[in-house]
Amino acid sequence: MAKTNLFIGLLLTTGALLISPMSANAALPTCNSAASDPDADGFGWENNQSCVVATNTRSTGSKPACKSSTSDPDGDGFGWENNQSCIVSGNSTATSGKPTCISKASDPDGDGFGWENSQSCVVGTETAVEQNSSLYPYNINSPYSAMIKRCVLVTRPNDSCLMNEIPFLGMVSVTPSVDQIMDRVVVSQDWMGERFRQILSLAPSSLLVMFRYTSAIVIAGETERSYYWPVNAAIWVDPDYLWLTKAEKDTIALERQGKIDPNTGLDFNAVTLYSASGSSTDFSLSAQSNYFNNRSFNEVFFASNQVLYHELAHAADFAPLPSFANMNYAASIFDAIYTIYGDRPSYEIQTIYPNTSSTLNKIALAFDPDRNTVITDNSIDVLQVANLFWRSGAISMYSHTTIEEDFANLVASTMLKYEYNFDTNVSFYTNPDSAIPNCSDFILKWGVRNRLANPVVAQRAKWAVSQVFGPSAELDDFFANRLGEESFEQAGRNYCNN
Repeated sequence: MAKTNLFIGLLLTTGALLISPMSANAALPTCNSAASDPDADGFGWENNQSCVVATNTRSTGSKPACKSSTSDPDGDGFGWENNQSCIVSGNSTATSGKPTCISKASDPDGDGFGWENSQSCVVGTETAVEQNSSLYPYNINSPYSAMIKRCVLVTRPNDSCLMNEIPFLGMVSVTPSVDQIMDRVVVSQDWMGERFRQILSLAPSSLLVMFRYTSAIVIAGETERSYYWPVNAAIWVDPDYLWLTKAEKDTIALERQGKIDPNTGLDFNAVTLYSASGSSTDFSLSAQSNYFNNRSFNEVFFASNQVLYHELAHAADFAPLPSFANMNYAASIFDAIYTIYGDRPSYEIQTIYPNTSSTLNKIALAFDPDRNTVITDNSIDVLQVANLFWRSGAISMYSHTTIEEDFANLVASTMLKYEYNFDTNVSFYTNPDSAIPNCSDFILKWGVRNRLANPVVAQRAKWAVSQVFGPSAELDDFFANRLGEESFEQAGRNYCNN
């Protein structure tokens, strides 16, 4: 299960994506003219505020004290008197009393000073967030190794790295290689990077090409769910998808709180599983098989493919390839994404092929463990919900949590069918009363197999993947000739024998 919806929901509800982010340059802008700095101390005075001469490395030791604090109208610790810069009393060095910057991205001109929380800050050798993180670039010889850790750890739009520091992979190559992808990998354990490279070396080209929509890939023990984060255009991959042995499993962060099934208030649940086409045996592609201590490589390979297709679909949604040509290379990653926010495929598909149901949306949020939504309406019937779902264009119930998840699930299920002939199967089961139930206590009320073959779903999925891969004769043939048939499961069977 992806965590993208939690972060997207947070951004949408707080309005973080709906306001124009303040540029970090608001601290000390670059001077328009070196003539603004007659004493050649590296600082000038333009537009009633201090500015920095671009070619100068800042030095503060030789500046006189200002006679009046009014010489510093922007409150940055520097004033302008007698045709030269001065330091406001109490700032014997301009760094005195200033907090350490949370992010080096707050100092885009590299002068040692940034602007955060409406005040100046001093850039240290490593930010506090970086010092407290166990992350490190997997390839220390990567051209991005010096800044990639900082860039993936930013959480605020204002701190987003510049694209000329760490551009989208698609700006380097439209078809990224395994080596180019590995240059963008950040890990908390070496084995995570080794396993990731092993998976990529066997992955289909359709998966590799989707990395062009990202700037970085983070695989970290403290990451409890996989998600995409638009502030840095990075995907975070839960290493639960990657471990093979108990030794590897045990290195994943011990401070995890665990994944708890939500109390939905409903007497049923919806389960999405997969099967080889035509097979009656279902399997999970989730990371939540922690009761095992050893797994086969095939289990890990297919589960990781599923989550990567999903999260990379989010990346493709937020930064579609055609938008690269119009992006300002000197802008931050977030600013570049923000400029095309309303033109994303996940929005457009709701206009062309809408998938709306207030009832299904409400129930899907209850099923999502990140939401903790409880349904209090006791009149909701499982068969009514199943019928609503079948008539919708969604590939799974999780698709009804957000429009972003709707788009990503369509792409991921399509590519699993296209590359591996895996069917997506959705089943509605009753919730047992037993405190410690076994699989025989879950009774099937309604289920559908090969959900992608439903004509409404297939139409929406075909459009969705076209937004990721562009025109494709192979995908057109797939939708015309290789989908198979949708079928229904036998109600009354229990989870064990279904």
